[in-house]
Amino acid sequence: MKIRNRITKLEQRLLGGRGGCRACRERRGRVVLITARKSADGTVVRDEAEPEPCPSCGEAPEQLIVVIEEVVASRNEISQSEAG
Repeated sequence: MKIRNRITKLEQRLLGGRGGCRACRERRGRVVLITARKSADGTVVRDEAEPEPCPSCGEAPEQLIVVIEEVVASRNEISQSEAG
């Protein structure tokens, strides 16, 4: 068995038979942590942008993990309630 055939089989096994896009292959398997804040009215604002999708296949190959911090009350609301 030639080395090229062995590499191809290993890639197929690792990528689940999808073959994968050659343009974003090095980005696959990476984990991107994105932080966000959820305000009292329910809106979620992300602090960082998501990674750009691959120009060839259009997918974002990274695994995204979004950590949402819930904002219960702002500092102004707390200081006003303590003052009043």
